[in-house]
This record gives sequence, structure tokens and C-alpha cells, in this order.
Amino acid sequence: MALLDTARCPDNPMGFVVTILDSLHSSPGHVLFVYPTRQQKLERSGSIEDIIDAININKKVEPLQRWTDETRFGITLEHFPLLLEPRDPNQTDLNVKVDATRLIGHWFKVDDSAPGANDSFVISIAFIISGNCTSHAVEAYTSLSQKVNGALKSLQKAVNFVRLQVAVVMKEHDRVEDLLSREEEDIPYIPSYTIFDKCLHDSEMLQSLKNIYENILSFGGSTFYFDRRVQLNISVVSKGLLYCTLVPKTVTAMRELVDAIQPFHTLLFVDDQRPAVEPNPMMISFLSHYSPERSFEEIRLLMNCSVNQILLFVRNLVNSMRAVIIFPICLSNTYAIGPESNMSLKELADFYDELFPEKRNILRSQSEKESSKLHFLTEVLTFITPTTTLEDYFINTARLLPRAANTETIIFLLKTGLIVQTHMHFLLIEPSPKWHKGKDCSFEVSKRILTLISKCTALSDKFKSHVHKICSNCLKNKVPEMELFVALSDFICLIPLFQKSEYLEKIIYDTRISRPSLDRVLLYFKPVLSTFEVPAKM
Repeated sequence: MALLDTARCPDNPMGFVVTILDSLHSSPGHVLFVYPTRQQKLERSGSIEDIIDAININKKVEPLQRWTDETRFGITLEHFPLLLEPRDPNQTDLNVKVDATRLIGHWFKVDDSAPGANDSFVISIAFIISGNCTSHAVEAYTSLSQKVNGALKSLQKAVNFVRLQVAVVMKEHDRVEDLLSREEEDIPYIPSYTIFDKCLHDSEMLQSLKNIYENILSFGGSTFYFDRRVQLNISVVSKGLLYCTLVPKTVTAMRELVDAIQPFHTLLFVDDQRPAVEPNPMMISFLSHYSPERSFEEIRLLMNCSVNQILLFVRNLVNSMRAVIIFPICLSNTYAIGPESNMSLKELADFYDELFPEKRNILRSQSEKESSKLHFLTEVLTFITPTTTLEDYFINTARLLPRAANTETIIFLLKTGLIVQTHMHFLLIEPSPKWHKGKDCSFEVSKRILTLISKCTALSDKFKSHVHKICSNCLKNKVPEMELFVALSDFICLIPLFQKSEYLEKIIYDTRISRPSLDRVLLYFKPVLSTFEVPAKM
């Protein structure tokens, strides 16, 4: 029952690039800036490059002549301006795919109407994401680019912001070009990151773009101010976050959820792929041991860290809406149909089919495909109605609906709110009059059992008589005295939790009682325990 793991979510941005082009095309375009300024490990497109490297391992690599010959995200720096060059004056959006990389952005023209300006140019800003990203991600980053460029246009019109910032960046580029144009043989090679680092340090525009990128990468969006003048509310919400009903919708709800996190919980990542392994040792260790079937307590033992360390780490993930809290998935869990959602079943059926497409390639018309997707999800929910254990669900779907017989489907149903986990609660009650009929204390109980009952301060004298009668009837029905004594000891320890109507998972975690021991208590003392199920709450 392993989770699908594609290492890095294809919807996450890998970086961004800024290029400039003379609007009259009298000179070639120029790459102004690339972020991250240094090449990252994840820029490599995959095994093809590794194979080429292995073949050419002994081949002498020619030294680069200029910094524009460097390759970033599989593209030579000098080629970025060509790829982001406007081709249609009426189409300002950019969407260019090169091998395993996609550039999504926007361009706009800075004219020469500003005071002191005698030229016009086109500036392009594009986010770099994986070539196999979803269509939803393309729309989200296109919208983001339009907002960013809209803010820059406003600032350009108001205070000549873009032209001044470009002048700051070009000053460093011109300095490097002037240095390289000298006919001195001992001029050392100047890598691109030295230029980009200096540009980032000097340019407020590039600093703002960097902040936008890093917040999108970490949190999915935030509020920014360009030049302390233009407010920009940005958000790149993944489809997983869009459909995840477990994510709190208000600050108060988020705070309550974070405060409720316990070591017996676990988490689900909001996006359908687990996140990239970040240069954070805690994240690297956590991902190497994480499973939705393991509690934080189990994971922290494998990580060899304290409870406080892992809970602090998890709270940060939940606060940034990268993950949500659930109870560990196990075969004994009980699930029920969730409350009505504001998302249609058709939308969710389309999303499920996008995540887990049917392997068989059956020729159908478009209407038949839509009907089939909806019918499949509806059929999956019939295996949950009204309630069922996860074990029964897997047994039934494996026989009748194999495509749904996996943990990924259960996780999808949980995150989208189509099903909810139910918790078994226990409450101490008076035994029913019907049970009393034919029951007495005629069978003698041992002294140690009587001592346990009489010394229990949590029970009234009347309730002690009920427990005495239960023990007498258990012994009458051939229950071993030692087994009954142990069960009675556990029962007395659990009385405070039964009086508070606690649920099974919390009882097990707080008391460290084993599941077989708890089951034995529930069996022998069933007459004074009421059992009921309600939707689980954190």
C-alpha cells in the first residue's frame, strides 16, 4: 500500500528568467538575470544527460569562452532571449516548451516617453517549470505573470521604475562586457552567477521577483509591495490544494488544527506528489521514513529525534498549507461518506481520472468517457456506504473494482472530503434492566478481585456492585481468574477516560494499552460500556 512518489511536483517553479530586447530589433536580445543565480541539481532533465555524461566521462571538456555559453535548465543563456522574443504584438503571454522545460511568462514594451529616454525596449519575465506540468499550472503561472507585469507597468508609468531598474542591471552587464572586450590574455573567466548576484544586490525589482518566487515555492502565494507603492496579491494554488477540503479555510481554524496535532497523528501532503527533497536535513530524514500508515511517534523513533522536534517541523508544514493532518491509515480504520461538498462529483471524477488514468485504452466517445469517470467514482463510494472498515473495502474492491483497491484512492477520497474517518468512543453507563435479569453474585470471586473493586475511588458503591456482578458472571462462564483480574485492572485504569467518552486511538496512546488488552476489557465489561461512532475530529 505504498504512495505514488515522483520525487518533485512538476507544478513547482524551478526558477525565473528576465530578458531584454531592443524593440527595433537593431541588436540581439540579452539575458538580464536568472534565478537561482547558481545552477541547481534539479535543473538536470534526467537520465539522458546522465548517460551522456557517462559516455563522455573521459572526453576533454572545452572551457567556456563567455558566461552566456553556460547552460541553465537545459538551455544556453544566450538562447533565452530568442525563446522569449515576442512573435505576435497582440499576444503578450509566453508559453514555450523546450525538451523537459517550460517557460511561462509575459512581456511588455517600455517606450521612450519617459523624461530623458531616447530608446524603447521589450522586457520579458518568465517562470521556469517542468515540461510535464498540468494545464492547471500553466493557467496559474500565466495569471501570475500577468499580475507581476501589470504591477511593473503601473510603476513604470508612475515613477519610471522599470527603466531605472534595468539601467541598474545593465550597468553591471556593461562593466563585465567592457572587461571582456579588453585584449588582455590573463583576464579570468567570469561565471554568470557573479554577475547575477551583483544585479540581485543592486536591483529592487529583482529582489521583489526573487521574493515572489521563493514564497510561491514555499507557501503558494502571499501579498507583496513593489517599490512600497503597488500591492500585489499573488497565489499559485495547486489543483491538489484547490480540491483538498481538509485544509483550514480561516486563520482561527488553522490555529486550532495546529494546536490539536498529537504524536499519534500523521500527515498527508496536499499535492499528489511528495515534495522534492530539500536541503533541509529534517525534511530529508522525514521523507525517508514517512508513510501515511505511520504515526509521528513511529516516524520520530526511526528519525531518532524528540517529540517536540517532529511536532514543530510538522506544524510548519501544516501552517504553510503543504500538508494536512489525519489519523494513520490502517486496516481497522472505519470510514463513512463525508458531508456534502461545494465541488461537484463530476469535477472530482475528472480530477481522479487525471491523477490515476485508466490503464486500458478503450475507444469511447467524449460523452461516454465523462459518463464512465462519474460512474466509476460513484461506484467506489458504494463500497463505503454506510460505513466500512478499510480491510473490508480492500477485500470487496479487489474482487469487484480492482482499479480502486489501493491506498492512493483512499487518500484521494479523504483529501477531497468524499469520505471521513469515524472514531469509536466509549462511555461508562448503568447496565440495562434486561441485563440484570438472571444475573447475580452467586459465583464467588477471588479476594484480589474484590480488593480491586472496593479500592476503586472512581466508582460509586452502586456501580461497584455492577462490576462485582459482571466479574462473578464472567467466572461462572469459565473465564480464567488471572485473565479477568488483568482485564479488571485495565478497566479500572481506563475509567477516567471512559467517563470523558474518549475515542479508541487516544485511549491507546495515552495509556499505552495494547489493542488485544483493550478488546478484552470491552468484551468483559460490555454491560457498563456504551460504544458509538462519530466523524473523527483532530
